[in-house]
Amino acid sequence: MAIRKDTSTFREMSKLTKFAFVLSALSPLFLYWAGILCYQNKEFLVWGGISWKSIVLFSDKFLFPILFFLFSIVGNYLLKISICRFRRSKECNSEYITIDNINNNNKELIGFVLGLILPFLAKDFIEILGIIIVICLIYKIFIDSEYIIYNPILKLFYRYSIYKCSVKGVDSNVICTDDIELEEGKVYGLYNIGRNVYFI
Repeated sequence: MAIRKDTSTFREMSKLTKFAFVLSALSPLFLYWAGILCYQNKEFLVWGGISWKSIVLFSDKFLFPILFFLFSIVGNYLLKISICRFRRSKECNSEYITIDNINNNNKELIGFVLGLILPFLAKDFIEILGIIIVICLIYKIFIDSEYIIYNPILKLFYRYSIYKCSVKGVDSNVICTDDIELEEGKVYGLYNIGRNVYFI
């Protein structure tokens, strides 16, 4: 029989998990920038042999697109690992709680996506660098916020929805799969993954 741990105090997401959530959420933007920078420098995609000059030129023109692409791959891979870990931990560490005041909170994802539209207008390195600085500031603000779970990748690829519910009398965010139709007053196995954030 599974042993259930006390989850009356919230679990803190590891820094790596938080990083995965943010990096994966920004992955469409990184892939776009990588494509734009590669397209702008497509005339340099000609084999000219291996020399110190060609290595320097390649690094100058394609280092950032490669890094953006790698950030996207790493972010989504780490997110997948985090989701798998949540699922495994939920099996033994769920706390069975009645939830009330259920509201679908997926509309918050629209605000997140709209916030990504402005960076898509950046087409050269200087503009992208400025936006990266802004993203770093946003990352610092959101890293310790419950809004870190508002990740469009969760919805698009993992079919997860976010609900705002009352858990133990406190308004909390609950992440659950689309195949679960939440009902008020019903008991669910909730796994706490952060401050006022639960995983079903």
